[in-house]
Amino acid sequence: MKAMLGLVIVVLIVFLVVLFRPTGDNTATMTKKDNQQEIVQPSSTDDSAQSSTTDQLAAADDDKYEKMTARYQLLEKARTRLKRKLSRLQHELWGKNFPKEQAKEFNELMLNAHKLIKNPYKLGAFSSVKDIQDEIDSVTFAGEELEEIMQVVESATQADMPSENSVN
Repeated sequence: MKAMLGLVIVVLIVFLVVLFRPTGDNTATMTKKDNQQEIVQPSSTDDSAQSSTTDQLAAADDDKYEKMTARYQLLEKARTRLKRKLSRLQHELWGKNFPKEQAKEFNELMLNAHKLIKNPYKLGAFSSVKDIQDEIDSVTFAGEELEEIMQVVESATQADMPSENSVN
Protein backbone atom coordinates (compact mmCIF):
# COMPACT_ATOMS: atom_id res chain seq x y z
CA MET A 1 0.00 0.00 0.00
CA LYS A 2 2.87 2.36 0.84
CA ALA A 3 4.53 1.53 -2.48
CA MET A 4 1.31 2.38 -4.33
CA LEU A 5 1.02 5.72 -2.50
CA GLY A 6 4.67 6.50 -3.26
CA LEU A 7 4.13 5.71 -6.94
CA VAL A 8 1.10 8.03 -7.11
CA ILE A 9 3.05 10.86 -5.47
CA VAL A 10 5.99 10.41 -7.87
CA VAL A 11 3.64 10.48 -10.88
CA LEU A 12 1.97 13.61 -9.48
CA ILE A 13 5.31 15.37 -9.00
CA VAL A 14 6.45 14.47 -12.53
CA PHE A 15 3.16 15.72 -13.93
CA LEU A 16 3.46 19.03 -12.08
CA VAL A 17 7.06 19.53 -13.22
CA VAL A 18 6.11 18.92 -16.84
CA LEU A 19 3.04 21.12 -16.52
CA PHE A 20 4.70 24.15 -14.93
CA ARG A 21 8.13 23.97 -16.57
CA PRO A 22 8.93 27.27 -18.32
CA THR A 23 8.96 26.80 -22.09
CA GLY A 24 10.38 30.14 -23.13
CA ASP A 25 7.79 30.83 -25.83
CA ASN A 26 7.54 34.48 -24.88
CA THR A 27 11.22 35.00 -24.19
CA ALA A 28 14.33 35.02 -26.32
CA THR A 29 15.41 31.55 -27.39
CA MET A 30 18.92 30.17 -26.98
CA THR A 31 20.60 28.45 -29.93
CA LYS A 32 23.98 26.80 -30.15
CA LYS A 33 26.18 27.31 -33.18
CA ASP A 34 29.69 25.94 -33.26
CA ASN A 35 30.00 25.84 -29.47
CA GLN A 36 28.86 29.46 -29.14
CA GLN A 37 25.62 30.55 -27.58
CA GLU A 38 23.61 33.09 -29.48
CA ILE A 39 20.43 34.80 -28.30
CA VAL A 40 17.73 35.07 -30.95
CA GLN A 41 15.17 37.77 -30.30
CA PRO A 42 11.76 37.40 -31.88
CA SER A 43 11.50 39.82 -34.78
CA SER A 44 8.74 42.33 -35.30
CA THR A 45 8.40 41.37 -38.99
CA ASP A 46 7.00 38.00 -37.93
CA ASP A 47 4.34 39.78 -35.92
CA SER A 48 3.39 42.10 -38.79
CA ALA A 49 3.27 39.20 -41.27
CA GLN A 50 1.18 37.23 -38.85
CA SER A 51 -1.22 40.13 -38.28
CA SER A 52 -1.62 40.76 -42.04
CA THR A 53 -2.49 37.11 -42.67
CA THR A 54 -4.93 37.22 -39.76
CA ASP A 55 -6.53 40.33 -41.25
CA GLN A 56 -6.82 38.62 -44.64
CA LEU A 57 -8.39 35.55 -43.06
CA ALA A 58 -10.82 37.70 -41.10
CA ALA A 59 -11.81 39.59 -44.25
CA ALA A 60 -12.31 36.31 -46.12
CA ASP A 61 -14.41 34.96 -43.25
CA ASP A 62 -16.55 38.09 -43.20
CA ASP A 63 -17.09 37.87 -46.95
CA LYS A 64 -18.01 34.19 -46.68
CA TYR A 65 -20.43 34.92 -43.85
CA GLU A 66 -22.15 37.67 -45.86
CA LYS A 67 -22.54 35.37 -48.88
CA MET A 68 -23.83 32.55 -46.68
CA THR A 69 -26.32 34.87 -44.99
CA ALA A 70 -27.66 36.06 -48.35
CA ARG A 71 -28.03 32.47 -49.59
CA TYR A 72 -29.65 31.44 -46.31
CA GLN A 73 -32.30 34.14 -46.75
CA LEU A 74 -33.06 32.68 -50.18
CA LEU A 75 -33.31 29.26 -48.56
CA GLU A 76 -35.78 30.58 -45.98
CA LYS A 77 -37.95 32.03 -48.77
CA ALA A 78 -37.85 28.73 -50.65
CA ARG A 79 -38.86 26.86 -47.49
CA THR A 80 -41.77 29.26 -46.97
CA ARG A 81 -42.97 28.67 -50.54
CA LEU A 82 -42.64 24.91 -50.07
CA LYS A 83 -44.65 25.08 -46.84
CA ARG A 84 -47.43 27.01 -48.60
CA LYS A 85 -47.51 24.54 -51.50
CA LEU A 86 -47.65 21.60 -49.11
CA SER A 87 -50.50 23.16 -47.12
CA ARG A 88 -52.43 23.99 -50.29
CA LEU A 89 -51.93 20.46 -51.62
CA GLN A 90 -53.05 18.89 -48.33
CA HIS A 91 -56.19 21.02 -48.51
CA GLU A 92 -56.86 19.97 -52.10
CA LEU A 93 -56.30 16.28 -51.36
CA TRP A 94 -58.62 16.22 -48.35
CA GLY A 95 -61.40 13.71 -49.01
CA LYS A 96 -60.20 12.74 -52.49
CA ASN A 97 -59.68 9.14 -53.50
CA PHE A 98 -56.92 8.05 -55.86
CA PRO A 99 -55.65 4.67 -57.01
CA LYS A 100 -53.52 2.96 -54.36
CA GLU A 101 -50.22 3.22 -56.28
CA GLN A 102 -50.74 6.87 -57.12
CA ALA A 103 -51.80 7.70 -53.55
CA LYS A 104 -48.69 5.96 -52.21
CA GLU A 105 -46.48 8.02 -54.55
CA PHE A 106 -48.23 11.25 -53.50
CA ASN A 107 -47.78 10.32 -49.85
CA GLU A 108 -44.07 9.62 -50.27
CA LEU A 109 -43.42 12.90 -52.09
CA MET A 110 -45.39 14.89 -49.54
CA LEU A 111 -43.56 13.24 -46.63
CA ASN A 112 -40.21 14.07 -48.21
CA ALA A 113 -41.28 17.70 -48.59
CA HIS A 114 -42.53 17.75 -45.00
CA LYS A 115 -39.15 16.43 -43.75
CA LEU A 116 -37.42 19.41 -45.37
CA ILE A 117 -39.72 21.78 -43.50
CA LYS A 118 -40.12 19.98 -40.17
CA ASN A 119 -36.50 20.13 -38.97
CA PRO A 120 -34.79 22.79 -41.08
CA TYR A 121 -31.07 23.29 -40.89
CA LYS A 122 -30.03 26.62 -39.41
CA LEU A 123 -27.27 28.84 -40.79
CA GLY A 124 -24.64 27.36 -38.47
CA ALA A 125 -25.23 23.88 -39.87
CA PHE A 126 -23.79 24.85 -43.24
CA SER A 127 -20.06 25.11 -43.86
CA SER A 128 -20.11 26.79 -47.25
CA VAL A 129 -22.27 28.61 -49.76
CA LYS A 130 -22.35 25.44 -51.86
CA ASP A 131 -24.01 23.50 -49.03
CA ILE A 132 -26.72 26.15 -48.75
CA GLN A 133 -27.21 26.11 -52.53
CA ASP A 134 -27.60 22.32 -52.43
CA GLU A 135 -30.30 22.69 -49.78
CA ILE A 136 -32.03 25.37 -51.88
CA ASP A 137 -31.96 23.00 -54.86
CA SER A 138 -33.50 20.16 -52.84
CA VAL A 139 -36.26 22.43 -51.50
CA THR A 140 -36.94 23.75 -55.00
CA PHE A 141 -37.07 20.22 -56.39
CA ALA A 142 -39.54 19.18 -53.69
CA GLY A 143 -41.66 22.20 -54.61
CA GLU A 144 -41.63 21.19 -58.27
CA GLU A 145 -42.75 17.67 -57.31
CA LEU A 146 -45.63 19.15 -55.31
CA GLU A 147 -46.59 21.27 -58.32
CA GLU A 148 -46.77 18.12 -60.45
CA ILE A 149 -49.02 16.48 -57.86
CA MET A 150 -51.18 19.61 -57.80
CA GLN A 151 -51.60 19.45 -61.59
CA VAL A 152 -52.63 15.78 -61.39
CA VAL A 153 -55.14 16.59 -58.64
CA GLU A 154 -56.57 19.53 -60.60
CA SER A 155 -56.95 17.43 -63.74
CA ALA A 156 -58.65 14.69 -61.72
CA THR A 157 -60.94 17.24 -60.09
CA GLN A 158 -61.90 18.73 -63.47
CA ALA A 159 -62.60 15.26 -64.86
CA ASP A 160 -64.90 14.47 -61.91
CA MET A 161 -66.85 17.73 -62.23
CA PRO A 162 -69.94 17.55 -64.43
CA SER A 163 -69.91 19.88 -67.40
CA GLU A 164 -72.21 22.91 -67.46
CA ASN A 165 -74.06 21.64 -70.55
CA SER A 166 -75.28 18.50 -68.81
CA VAL A 167 -76.78 20.41 -65.91
CA ASN A 168 -80.47 21.33 -66.49
